[in-house]
Amino acid sequence: MKDIKTITFKKKIRAMKLKKEWLEILGVTEEEREIVVEFKNKKIIIKKAHGGLKNRKVGYVGKNKTPSISLPLKMVEDLGITEENREVMLYLKEDKKVIEIEKKSTLKKEKIVKITKSIAGSGSITPKISIPLSWLEILGVTEANRKVFVSKNKNEIQVSKNKDGSPTERELKTERELNIKFNKSNSSLALPITWIREGNFLDNNREVLITLEEKEYKILINKL
Repeated sequence: MKDIKTITFKKKIRAMKLKKEWLEILGVTEEEREIVVEFKNKKIIIKKAHGGLKNRKVGYVGKNKTPSISLPLKMVEDLGITEENREVMLYLKEDKKVIEIEKKSTLKKEKIVKITKSIAGSGSITPKISIPLSWLEILGVTEANRKVFVSKNKNEIQVSKNKDGSPTERELKTERELNIKFNKSNSSLALPITWIREGNFLDNNREVLITLEEKEYKILINKL
């Protein structure tokens, strides 16, 4: 699982919010909130504490009890985080029961968006996703030339201007030819409901991570 967060700068404190369900997978709760924060291989590692004097505690803030942690200044500096560049990528490693934090790459364009759904009078559901106009320009998609090829490979959905891969590779995927809908300030792509259901994209908050692969002229859609 992936997520994007922004580190908060307050005087000598560096803080960040976390997902409650991620911490629960680690075994961290309001009753058992102690964690260990380490720096290894240019990553900040968070895991549940099992004794020790240097443990930190997760704070649960506000009415919604949103989990928040403070990070050591030195670790944040070593990660290359500054007030001007505060976004980080989070990875939940369920098998190891750890959360890994990395500096968000400037070479990749990534964004978290929500899948919306429109319901027709007949009751049929059409899932839609918003894609930044600047990303579509890089792919060569315009209002006059709005056709894209959308393919599903396992639980990842790919959007490209041209058909991707060799015929053999394409046989392993489900592929559709679709049109981007343009509005004044954004664009949207209607996705097959069967793909969305198979990948459980409509579960929980419907958030997905979209990634622009500029060199390969692709947009990747993955569940968080």
